[in-house]
Amino acid sequence: MIQSTVGFTNPAPQNTVVPAGYTSTVKHLVKAGVAVTKGQAVYVTGSTGNDGTNMIVGKASNAQESTSSKTMGLIETSLAINGQGYVVTEGLLSGLNTNSANPGDPVWLGVDGNLIYGLANKPVAPAHLVFIGIVTRKQQNNGEIFVKVQNGFELEELHNLVLTNVQDGDAIVWDSTTSKWINYAIPAGPQGETGPVGPTGATGATGASASDLNPWTAYNPTWTSDSGTPSINNGSLVGRYKQIGKTVFFNLKLTYGSTTTGGSGAWMFGLPVTAYDSNYQFAASILNSGFAWYGAIGNGNYKNSTSHFTLIHQNDTATTVWGGVTAGAPFTFGAGDTVTVSGSYESA
Repeated sequence: MIQSTVGFTNPAPQNTVVPAGYTSTVKHLVKAGVAVTKGQAVYVTGSTGNDGTNMIVGKASNAQESTSSKTMGLIETSLAINGQGYVVTEGLLSGLNTNSANPGDPVWLGVDGNLIYGLANKPVAPAHLVFIGIVTRKQQNNGEIFVKVQNGFELEELHNLVLTNVQDGDAIVWDSTTSKWINYAIPAGPQGETGPVGPTGATGATGASASDLNPWTAYNPTWTSDSGTPSINNGSLVGRYKQIGKTVFFNLKLTYGSTTTGGSGAWMFGLPVTAYDSNYQFAASILNSGFAWYGAIGNGNYKNSTSHFTLIHQNDTATTVWGGVTAGAPFTFGAGDTVTVSGSYESA
């Protein structure tokens, strides 16, 4: 037999004697399946026998259906495991810490038997909503709650609603055939009209033209000097270039032969295309075959020319003075020695 007690507040039923100031509560004797603290919410987890001599309770929680839907009430006193005490299912329970709440705040089930106060903190899905009662007194040690448990319902628990194989985007509609609300997959509507054409986007960058993809063109560089005319004889002087728009890329190579003569004075080499002005300069390298490499530059300002550049080098490592490359500088040229020049410039 499950034991319960009920108290009454004056005026009491006829012929009932009630102590002065007694407040009505409904509470039931239970056995703790886990240690619980006074004021925690509990639910029935079982009983000690088939006849239900003692209901066994555990801590209620809004985390899942099984621990929330069977919420019974608030434990009246702290209990150790297997301890016996009462659960208040309706009425006032005092001696609580309600300092974080205000009188009139609703009380909701939290997790692990704990309570949540106030509308602002009302649990929302996926938490399960269980109303526990109302705060009637705010106090740290002697706060009070009027217990009146009301379990929230899942949508599918409504008596006139049948949900089957629910899918994303389903709607709930009334089915007059069964006189029930059911879930319904809304069919896709017809395709709307094509919208107006948007504004034309910005013009993209111009790609490479067909001529840009062609091989470079060979050219025969001219070779002159300040005085005397160089002669290539059994040496070689070759060049190649590519013009894209106003930009010209080129290279040339002079290879000294055994009968090549370099004239006298600074060497000058012709450009494949006339330059925009004389403000250009190219990298050059000179090989004294079998001995060493030398650095040099091809410079247009040396002779202020838009058709020829002068090859100049640093006279020695001890100074910063530069002078023209000649048949005898930076060394005496002979068979197998080379001059290589490459660079780019703006055409006229």
